[in-house]
Amino acid sequence: MWFTNEYVEEVVAVFAKILNIEYDEKDVETAMEEISMYDIKNLLLIKGDDCMLCVDCNYDDYIVPLVVICQEKAADEIRAAMLEWDNKIRKEYGQEPREVVMNVFYKDNRTLLRRIEAFYHISLHDEFLEAVGK
Repeated sequence: MWFTNEYVEEVVAVFAKILNIEYDEKDVETAMEEISMYDIKNLLLIKGDDCMLCVDCNYDDYIVPLVVICQEKAADEIRAAMLEWDNKIRKEYGQEPREVVMNVFYKDNRTLLRRIEAFYHISLHDEFLEAVGK
């Protein structure tokens, strides 16, 4: 999902809580304060045992992406939280609400995750699969 950068701290806290991931708030600040648009320090990665949050704080228009990789057991709660946040922000900016959030994991390569990986020349998907032993 995409959201406005003013909510980074709140969004990260909500999704980290759902996934039961502990993180350091200083890491969030570091990613948000990075000046260079091309530095990987813009990328906030919060990893759990079988999940990962990725927020690309490289925002040139104040809109940042959130990618959540998780096991199926957490997927419904993650989708519900994404829909809630997406619609909250849409309402604030006078946009039409959405009815669903699509799960794009294992879809074609035109995903937000693939876009982030290509920009930073990394492979978060493969790293995640290796970490969970798949």
